[in-house]
Amino acid sequence: MKISFGPLKKGSFDSNTDAHSHESAGTGLRWPIAVIASTGAIAGCTLFAVVVWQVAKTVRKLMETRAAHHQLEELSVLTQRAVASTEATATELARVSHNVTDLRIRLDDIEQLLRTVE
Repeated sequence: MKISFGPLKKGSFDSNTDAHSHESAGTGLRWPIAVIASTGAIAGCTLFAVVVWQVAKTVRKLMETRAAHHQLEELSVLTQRAVASTEATATELARVSHNVTDLRIRLDDIEQLLRTVE
């Protein structure tokens, strides 16, 4: 892109100055594009970092949820075992209690028999 600021007089610029002037003018016009590109790159990197961060948080939350669900299932199994064990213990206690009651009745009968014999 060549920009002209009016008619150039012959011999007023040498070739180095002329090239340098165009270079400066070209660079001067390119800096807004560089700023926009840099801003876009920074915004893109920031957006990428935020997306990666959110994905990592989501994955971590998913893993925590699965672990909590697994612990809940284990707790449920443990609770079922405890209930079954308590029921079995209650059944056994009832049987033992019945046997003790039966033995007391028999013992009372034997004591009565012994009292009558004496």
